[in-house]
Amino acid sequence: GAVGAELFNIPALVSLITYATVILHILYIVGILAYLEKVSTNKLNWIVIVIIAFLLLFLQGIFLETYRNYSFLAYSEDLHSNLLSAIVKRNAPYYLFAILLINMLRNPRFLQNALIGYMMISIATITALPAVWSATAFIVFGLITSGYQKEYPVKHVLFFVIILPVAIGLFNYVCGIKGLSNVTPESMISQILNISLVTLRSKLNLFIGVIFLTTLLYLPWFIVVFTMSESIKKLISYFLIITIIITLFGAFLWALFSPNPEVFQFFVHTTFSLLNTYLITSILATITSEAIWQSKKVYIAIPLMAILLYTNLMRGYATQTYVYSFDNKYGYQYLKDIYDIIQSDNINPPLATSIYALNDVSFNQYTSPLLMQMGDYLLLMSDRMLTYTISNFTIHDYLAHHLPERLKDLALMAFTQFVNRQKAEGTFQSIAQSQADFIRKHRIGYLIASKSAVVPPTIQPMITDSIVDSKSGERFYLLKP
Repeated sequence: GAVGAELFNIPALVSLITYATVILHILYIVGILAYLEKVSTNKLNWIVIVIIAFLLLFLQGIFLETYRNYSFLAYSEDLHSNLLSAIVKRNAPYYLFAILLINMLRNPRFLQNALIGYMMISIATITALPAVWSATAFIVFGLITSGYQKEYPVKHVLFFVIILPVAIGLFNYVCGIKGLSNVTPESMISQILNISLVTLRSKLNLFIGVIFLTTLLYLPWFIVVFTMSESIKKLISYFLIITIIITLFGAFLWALFSPNPEVFQFFVHTTFSLLNTYLITSILATITSEAIWQSKKVYIAIPLMAILLYTNLMRGYATQTYVYSFDNKYGYQYLKDIYDIIQSDNINPPLATSIYALNDVSFNQYTSPLLMQMGDYLLLMSDRMLTYTISNFTIHDYLAHHLPERLKDLALMAFTQFVNRQKAEGTFQSIAQSQADFIRKHRIGYLIASKSAVVPPTIQPMITDSIVDSKSGERFYLLKP
């Protein structure tokens, strides 16, 4: 993404969407083809296989509209993920490591190397560490205690099981890393120690519910695989066993550290990347074999696979349309006028602030106030643009009443820290005055206001021009601090 941005002089986010994600998809498909080269009898033409492999990138759990009629089943709508599901592609490393793992596990002798290789995903993305480390430690302990260590030596894996969390923890301690998440070792341990019988029951319900809903979502795809396969025994592989173990540990950790809203990541990305990879490779390996085309099962399995794939494609299309099409929310002329201004302006630093009314935004337990930044389209116009919200205290009372676990996020936000610093120095007068002071101090040139937001009187004298979007009601102001 960075190379593309430099070579073609385009915003980094545009480069990420246009080039980097395409390369990630190609690498994943190459990994799939490498796997098929060893396990397939190559019944189909390779061009057809590549097309099917690309379509299967949309594979994910099947959510039926009828599930919305049942409150418990309706939660399963949020339990989905595939390689194409996020604009930021934060789940891409999981898929690359998953395809690496399944390729290495083609030969059981490489079990030790495969486990070590997959554990390295914790370096690429720290959210993978809890589930992957726990599952790997469990596997190593199981092999040692069951006497299989001679057949499957794991001494090197044991070394990494010990050293990896220590190294990452040490790095975090020394460097003092602060991320967007409010998940800290202290908060996690506190949640475990201060557990009641009622809380324990809710955590158990969450664990059972997550496993049940995941099974429900993926059952149609497993029916396809079981229908295609010559025998169920052939489907039980080391990769599937490892996937099941990681899934169980991911769900356990999610339940253990709930209600922290960030810990769902311990389960979602690892589980679905492994499940999707298993199903994609299993389906492709089966339809490229001689046996399936000589069996009457093909007349059941292929149409069923086509129906499920169509369902995933339609859901994927709806998601991509919502994520990528800003003109669904904003008018074209509004975005064009803003683009022209940003390209012609020479403001340094190129900063914007946003202010919104509470009734113009929606929150849930998975939405961090840190991510509630307006003007997300600006990064598609210039990668130098940064936007800071100054509506922190507008949503404080709402969060305190409805989502208290998200109050910690407010403390990390730039404007909150600015106000707290003013209070400590004795210069604080009012939130409206602090908003104006924040804009002046950082020489911010733009203000984005939601439809119902009221621009404070302290900021109004700074406005030199404005653009109003007829579609969303949003306003884009030019400021002269």
